[in-house]
Amino acid sequence: MWKACSNILPLCTKLFDRKITSNFSCPVCGDEAETIDHTFMNCSVALAVWGKHPNLMALLQSGMCFVDWVEVILSSLSSPDIEIFFTLVWFIWRHCNEVWSGSHPGEVKQISLKASRYALEFLEAVSDPSPSLEVPSSAWTPPSSSHLFKVNVASVLFKERQEVGIGVVVRNSQGVVLAATSEKN
Repeated sequence: MWKACSNILPLCTKLFDRKITSNFSCPVCGDEAETIDHTFMNCSVALAVWGKHPNLMALLQSGMCFVDWVEVILSSLSSPDIEIFFTLVWFIWRHCNEVWSGSHPGEVKQISLKASRYALEFLEAVSDPSPSLEVPSSAWTPPSSSHLFKVNVASVLFKERQEVGIGVVVRNSQGVVLAATSEKN
């Protein structure tokens, strides 16, 4: 997003100016020069994506540039709308790159759905506090002389996700780990 707002993305207009490419038109629609404003606000892909998000589109005023639109969104909306907006911009950019590079971009109608899911999944992951780890009160002790190894087992319950986890470590009498595993269910 910083590169888009700083106008330093490698758009076709920039590549054309540096004589890296012979065409400055948008690789997606071919209708206009590929600029920040065109790519994220006026291209057919962008318009199709924003059309599915009327709350974002409502903040886009006539004659507004992309950076101004970002500022309005940041000052007018809150989470999760801001994260969804940023992720949509990223997915639009990714789609344009896939078209430009000749790879097979996904369907435009899927951009909105995938980006929204991605943003909400991110928010869920960062808002879900990690379970606190309990520090054992004593250090590991080797097995008694009559045993060749020692097995330690630990478990954890993730109430919010209704999951449990278990970890198992097998060590020899010198404390060298012979085997270890963990599983979440």
